Amino acid sequence: MATILLLARAFREHGHAQVEAFEAAGHTVVRSPAANAMDPDEFLACLAADGLGERVDAIVAGGEKMTAAVFDAMPRLRIIARWGIGYDMVDLAEATRRGVYVTNTPGLLSESVADLAFGMMMALARRLLVADRQTRSGDWSHVYGVHVWRKTLGIVGFGGIGQALARRARGFDMTVVACDPKADTDAAERHGVRLTDLDELLACADFVSLHADLNDATNRMMDDAAFARMKRGSFLVNTARGGLVDEAALLDALEDGQLAGAGLDTHAVEPLPADHPMLGRDDVLLTPHIGFSALESVAEVNASVADAVLDALEGRRPRHVVNAAVRTDGPRDG
Repeated sequence: MATILLLARAFREHGHAQVEAFEAAGHTVVRSPAANAMDPDEFLACLAADGLGERVDAIVAGGEKMTAAVFDAMPRLRIIARWGIGYDMVDLAEATRRGVYVTNTPGLLSESVADLAFGMMMALARRLLVADRQTRSGDWSHVYGVHVWRKTLGIVGFGGIGQALARRARGFDMTVVACDPKADTDAAERHGVRLTDLDELLACADFVSLHADLNDATNRMMDDAAFARMKRGSFLVNTARGGLVDEAALLDALEDGQLAGAGLDTHAVEPLPADHPMLGRDDVLLTPHIGFSALESVAEVNASVADAVLDALEGRRPRHVVNAAVRTDGPRDG
């Protein structure tokens, strides 16, 4: 029978029914020894301890990087079932070369992430963080914000989450523009969204919400030049990937008033260092990468991940394989 390594925290904390299904099928379940994602050295040390890596057949993946060295440490590995959508932490070429499935769970987190993004827009516009702190301290002076109602929302990345956010914006009579090189034009028309390029989006939007993949083309796409193109007094929300934003450039844009505020659920380094300059700012709303953290979405993702793992272990091709060229029917190149 197989050994399944659980790295994703949400699966470890909420996937009890799925773990029972694994064990009922005769598989051994091993949980990560760390509360959060391990850095590369910690992960390799974990795999080396008691020869764990030699036994692992499947991983429910969290935020750990899956590099060539990691694949070397797990010669039996058959599947990396990514908890969530993004798979930029996995070396897909290496996985494909070694005959390892990489799967994700598209569409299941769209509503929860869109809820958080829209909630951040509301909180930033009405300065709820400041108002909450003042009220708790006994200060009842007025805190002035701005409308979300009938403002312009720019959505960078118009996949499932971007479309879910556009649906929410319609209830606030917002003008919605989006940019995405692979945009679904039918979906844009259906949601009343005007497709444009990034430059125009940044220039016209009162709120910019990031929902793009992280890759070589989008890495630090929000840099000094991008912030300079944004409307003065606008807001940035990032619930996608921390690497999309040059944090030093964002800090400069906040300092000089180019941006009125930012909501960040994802960060270049997680957890944030104790001395991170964003921690002391009232114009920045910070959350600990919780876009997925609605119980309904967590349950759906856990079920999908478990199905993928069991499919791979029982000789079936899982759904949502992101390295489509992978072959598992021949000798492995390891």
